[in-house]
Amino acid sequence: MNRIFAFCAFMALMSCKKNNEDFSASFRHYDSVLDDTEKIIYHDTLRTRQILEEKVAPDDKEAVSKLLAKCQILCYQGNSAQCDSIAKIVIKTAKRNNDEVGNYFGNTFRYTANYYSKSDNEAQKVYYEFYEKTKHTNPEFHENVVNNLIYSLLDMDNDQKYADYLNEQLALANKLNDSLVWCNYYSNKAYSYYGKYGNDSLAPVLINMDKALRYCQKSNYQAYYAALFNRENFKSDPNPEVLKQCIAESAAHHFFDPNYYVNLLYYYTSQNDIPNSIHYYDVSQKKLLENKDYYSLYVNNENMYNMYKALKKSDKALYFKDLSYKYERLYNAKDTNDKINELEWFYKSKEVRQALYKKRIENNILITFAAVLLVCFFGYWAFNLGRKKRQHQKYLDLINKLNEKNALAVAAAETRDPEPGKSSDRETVKMIVEDEVIDKIVNGLMKMERKYDFLKPDFKLAYVAKKINTNTSYLSNYFNNHKKQTFSEYTQELRMNYVLKKIKEDSIFRKYTLQAIAEEIGYKEAATFVRIFKKHTGISPLFFIEEIDKDKSA
Repeated sequence: MNRIFAFCAFMALMSCKKNNEDFSASFRHYDSVLDDTEKIIYHDTLRTRQILEEKVAPDDKEAVSKLLAKCQILCYQGNSAQCDSIAKIVIKTAKRNNDEVGNYFGNTFRYTANYYSKSDNEAQKVYYEFYEKTKHTNPEFHENVVNNLIYSLLDMDNDQKYADYLNEQLALANKLNDSLVWCNYYSNKAYSYYGKYGNDSLAPVLINMDKALRYCQKSNYQAYYAALFNRENFKSDPNPEVLKQCIAESAAHHFFDPNYYVNLLYYYTSQNDIPNSIHYYDVSQKKLLENKDYYSLYVNNENMYNMYKALKKSDKALYFKDLSYKYERLYNAKDTNDKINELEWFYKSKEVRQALYKKRIENNILITFAAVLLVCFFGYWAFNLGRKKRQHQKYLDLINKLNEKNALAVAAAETRDPEPGKSSDRETVKMIVEDEVIDKIVNGLMKMERKYDFLKPDFKLAYVAKKINTNTSYLSNYFNNHKKQTFSEYTQELRMNYVLKKIKEDSIFRKYTLQAIAEEIGYKEAATFVRIFKKHTGISPLFFIEEIDKDKSA
């Protein structure tokens, strides 16, 4: 019996070894395909176009490799929409062929394409599966998985996991001694410092980004200029010349990052620099339209609108606001049919508005003449007859306005803890960000609070900055210098105020499990919710619920 058991155990180990060898060979194959494609992107525009235009048959033995090459090119070009579509085909093809590594790479491209929305949770499941499968046998593949897991934890409330994976990446960097691995490690370490301290302690952030730059320069152009771009944007006042350099190299080596253009345009519009704003708007719009990057198109037009609004050029401001609204609706559309419907709606509504405006002009004289006649024949009589009615209506309107103000004041008192001096004294903040930026941030946050956006799991600094059309540096400055609290503390305060009120008033909510309550207010784990609840109240949520139930039943 012992011999049979030993033999079975030996066969199981050999099977695992074979699987790991298969993973290693498959990983090296796909990694080589992507490396070769990267070189083509930099040096062979014609071959790049041929790869994108090549039709891939489902039964082609190299179907997954060819499709991944397409994803690589589209990802480097900033074309997230098409990259996502082809990555879905990669996943489907790989699953049909029982190709686990192909499925892994397909999910990686899906996750990259959908990073802002974090809509593809399937990728994270695949990462965790391969984390265990590659941990002891394949360091190159395992480092790739670890780096993707670190990337997936950005802007998430899980500092311990992030730190654990970062330490593991350091060990792998020492073991592999690969320049790209070191580049990844120092970039991730910089993000870790920035996530903890924001702009309060930029020195360690920039030191680590400088180290990343030295290693990235040895790896590839795209990694180097992505790191350079990120390093500059960590600063509260980025240098536009560095962003221009990133754009120039992007064009020279045939990769495109829409963030380069969007951030540079944001810089010039915030300076009310019309000539440079128009130049970078025109250049970026063409590329963004080719790639159907509706979010970046929306941000570009919103920035142009804000600039012309500040300059009191209403016609131009309304023109760009119209386009901003169009691209916002396209970005939020769920599928192709929705996008077609939104475009039809936009152009139809535009035609209707133009027709109504023309009709209004044509009838203007007739309306004016009729109004004059009415005033001449009925003015005095109507004035006397309606005087009391108008006075009464004014009284009602005044009472309604007073009631509305009182209601708003009560609501504000219930949902927000006023902090004297912070809302009016902006002298310190003005040294960091302009009044216009502060107003936009304040209004954006108030709007998101009213919509309870803070209950969403992805309510993080980058998500909020995207929603209110600013960058994370300005937003971090606002919280640190104006709110006198970190973004994480702000989020926790909103969620705790909400959950305390909900538990007190809603008997059904009090019957929820702690896990259900945690998910309701944006936390993935009950333990996280309990820890934060205790930190804010000094008691556990279960104790609080029990005491409320006692009071209600008494």
